[in-house]
Amino acid sequence: MKRNAIVWTSVIALSSITAMVVYAATLAELDEAKFAKMYTGKSLYTNPDLSLTGGMRGEIIKPNDVPIVGVFALPPHEPKFVYRANLGGADLRSFEFVGLPPAKYDLFVAFEHEVWEGLTLNRYKDTLTDADRKSIEYIVNKSDPFFEKKVIHRVTGLTGKKKGYARAIVSMIRLGPVTDMANNVYHGAKKRNYKMMFLEDVGPGFQVSRSRDIVSKFVDPGKEVPRWNYRPYLSSIRITDKMKELGKLDLSIVGEMPELPDPVDEIDPGAEIPVDEK
Repeated sequence: MKRNAIVWTSVIALSSITAMVVYAATLAELDEAKFAKMYTGKSLYTNPDLSLTGGMRGEIIKPNDVPIVGVFALPPHEPKFVYRANLGGADLRSFEFVGLPPAKYDLFVAFEHEVWEGLTLNRYKDTLTDADRKSIEYIVNKSDPFFEKKVIHRVTGLTGKKKGYARAIVSMIRLGPVTDMANNVYHGAKKRNYKMMFLEDVGPGFQVSRSRDIVSKFVDPGKEVPRWNYRPYLSSIRITDKMKELGKLDLSIVGEMPELPDPVDEIDPGAEIPVDEK
């Protein structure tokens, strides 16, 4: 009898835990649906130029057990432009970009709790020092106080007082409630933004010079920090005036890391190199 009581208690406890998980997920979905009615995200993304014939398409075959939130393309020379793919297919795992201007593009693939990206943060080998990284972490954490928690997933750049620079990809996480412009309050889930940050060394340390949101979403409590994966083959995809076929993409393949060149001083080839005369 005592053993049966223990089993019955365990079943009740397990049922309660399951109910709580389902309830939390439902809250996140409700918050996301309500927020989407107010903010469609149209102003966040760059409109394709439908007079152009360039684009790319492919299919994500792995991971294949979770839905795709979105696939985004950013030109590394100017990532203020963010294009969002159209998703299709029976399970919405196929993606297509149309009307892309000729350029190179990096891909950013977002799932519910995991990201796979090929963002070009630096053209050269990373030379940031530990002091640089501490300065960057400090200023990122101070930025945008609406998001109480920040997680830097990747940061690379060049060191140098008053000439150093860096790019970072960051999760910005709102832990408290969110109130929108219509005074709707969102309690059920946490708000998470993926943001690209551009930083410059201004002398005393690094400062955020500008930033660009990539995608935002409500997520379940306790799952605010995503798993992060860099894939070099998602970088610098050249688009011309044709539709580029990327085929089936298995994101579990790590790929070969690129060999970046050493940093060089950007000296005007027509300028005279100064000589220190003593």
